[in-house]
Amino acid sequence: MIDCDKIKQELEAVKMTFNSCKPLPLDSMVKMVDLMMLLDDCKCGCAETGGPIVKNIYSFQFDSLTHSIMNINMINQEFLNINGSLETEDDMVNGKNITLPHVGRYGFVITNTTDGPYRIFDALSNDITNAVFDTAFDSLTNTYYYVSKEYYAPSVIFNKFTK
Repeated sequence: MIDCDKIKQELEAVKMTFNSCKPLPLDSMVKMVDLMMLLDDCKCGCAETGGPIVKNIYSFQFDSLTHSIMNINMINQEFLNINGSLETEDDMVNGKNITLPHVGRYGFVITNTTDGPYRIFDALSNDITNAVFDTAFDSLTNTYYYVSKEYYAPSVIFNKFTK
């Protein structure tokens, strides 16, 4: 596993030599470029996983009147494959119509995120985050859950995310 703090320290040492206006040997220049690339891996989360961490946003609706924010433990990949729809972050930031096929609470799951929570707005640009949704964050999986406090009938509803 890559030690990101160590990479930062080594890169700072090479930068100090570079900033001192002394000629930098070729091997130090190569080392600086390599360290910068490794640091980029740390920033994208590639260091731990071998690839970039992909944030996924799902919209979903429970198909039961008994499910609420207290049932987020049942929301796994299988549940999302059946009851959810994978949304792009760009679509949600620009605003998107969400189709609700059942009578039940609806919500969003945002996986693999280290960003702060989103604010959710309706078609009239009202911030509905706290009025409409109960929220939870799972720090082990870096997942945010938003589940509506009320039930919704089959319909199409517009939501827009902001950070």
